[in-house]
Amino acid sequence: MSQSAAEFIVEQVMSQPGEVTLVAVGPLGNLATALKLEPQIAEKVKRVVIMGGVIAADGNVSPVAEANILSDPHAADKVMAASWEVVIVGLDVTHQVVLSNALFNQIRDENPKVGAFMHQAAQFYISFYSSVRDIDGCYGHDVSAVAYVVDPDIFTVESGEVCVATDGVAIGQTIMSRFGIPYPLPFWQDRPKQKACMGVDDQRLVALFRDAMTSDFWSK
Repeated sequence: MSQSAAEFIVEQVMSQPGEVTLVAVGPLGNLATALKLEPQIAEKVKRVVIMGGVIAADGNVSPVAEANILSDPHAADKVMAASWEVVIVGLDVTHQVVLSNALFNQIRDENPKVGAFMHQAAQFYISFYSSVRDIDGCYGHDVSAVAYVVDPDIFTVESGEVCVATDGVAIGQTIMSRFGIPYPLPFWQDRPKQKACMGVDDQRLVALFRDAMTSDFWSK
């Protein structure tokens, strides 16, 4: 019998307590389902790093929402409410990380195994962003989430309880209570403090990505 993604997550986390970092670069349905299947994974996982959400900047599918969170806001809210450590790598930082056309040209020329494919695959993304934003390249969304795992010192973070709006005009908004204010609204009460990346050394991150994709490893 085939194993679902959520079942695989549960199996890996429970068999290696404290060792597994989950990196989610899409909607959070699998993580929410894994939590439902085995709530203990929240205590057994090392941390959860997500590419998604936006705290203080503009959204990309509404003025306040990011696409991965809006795709399944109920799942995202469950993930934020769980007791595991969540690190949000969202548009607050990823819209500061531009992967240029010149960078993909370099990767194509110096990476004999996957450089040409990566360059070709990036062209649609670059064309889209060039049409809607004044940049010659694309944003490093998923790359930034992986970079956090490799070198978290590239980022500055803030902490606070997080809720996700699940309906209405603000659906998909990721709302962090980061100012330490005891608000009269109860939504953030009894939730764990999670982390959100709010600043990034974009040049250092791009250099990390470039060096990883053009290293001698690819010529072996």
